Amino acid sequence: ESSPPPPPVAPYTIAIDVGGSHITTALVSDEGVLGQKSFPVNASQGLRACLDPVSTAIEKVFAAVPDAFGHCTGIGMAVPLLVDTFESRVVSAPRGKFEDATEVDLPAWSAERFGLPLRLEVDAHAGCLGEWIYGAGRECEDMVYVTLGTGYGTSVILRGKALRGRTSQAGILGGHLSVNAGGHQCVCPGRGCVEAETGTWAIDGIVREHPDFAASSLARHDKINYRHLIAEADTGDALAGEMFERSLGYWAASLVNLTHAYNPERIVMAGGIMQAAERIVPRMNEHIRTHVWTASDYPEVVVASHLDSSALLGCRALFTKHIDYI
Repeated sequence: ESSPPPPPVAPYTIAIDVGGSHITTALVSDEGVLGQKSFPVNASQGLRACLDPVSTAIEKVFAAVPDAFGHCTGIGMAVPLLVDTFESRVVSAPRGKFEDATEVDLPAWSAERFGLPLRLEVDAHAGCLGEWIYGAGRECEDMVYVTLGTGYGTSVILRGKALRGRTSQAGILGGHLSVNAGGHQCVCPGRGCVEAETGTWAIDGIVREHPDFAASSLARHDKINYRHLIAEADTGDALAGEMFERSLGYWAASLVNLTHAYNPERIVMAGGIMQAAERIVPRMNEHIRTHVWTASDYPEVVVASHLDSSALLGCRALFTKHIDYI
């Protein structure tokens, strides 16, 4: 006798993307993101302090689609922390960034507050799944995902399987591969990591320590980010141009490291900084073709299809797709 067909997948998933400065809560279906709410957070105050505003945001999202609550698979949550994917718990947090998260039982919170199961994932892993299944990584068996935002996140697909490794952190720490030995102190124990040299959280301090800073038009900004660097470079400010070129060089070097480590067919780049993709992607491809040692083809660097929502889509995939892990 044939086995009965599996039950249909509920049409909705609540997705929570926890960032270093904002949290986004969304209702997601296989058609995409149906509605979302974002609010600013102070990561130094911890994750527990965010749960009440997250609950309020979820209620607002549900209110916009009245039948959603009764047809919801669960809550997928993406965090910028080290996670045990299979136990849905945070195992490590960097200094000053949701440090209490290791003590918060998120599945219990979800069950008590909403009566729904919760699955936890690293934000870059969730973004990678979103692009692999729904975006620029479709039909790709070997892929590296890189997200440039507050930090520098990575995730890897190898031979059609999601890389997690022995303790769920394989492939996730590409931002902590060193590109400048003896360089700036990172939020991890290392120095000169690509995140410490280029992350949005770090770039303000790096620019301000430059001896030419006081004479630069960047000095009029209270908090310098990449939007400022690009805008001031376009007006001819020498320091802004130098600092953006510096980051381009470190990002390119990091992609060579990732290519040598994982041998991808495609590198998908996401994150807020990739709003300037036309300035970044051609340089990355050029550098790879010059500096990668390969006996076959070079990986192609492309921009993500869902710059702002790949992690939200990945949260949906945690409940609706069969994912093989390695």
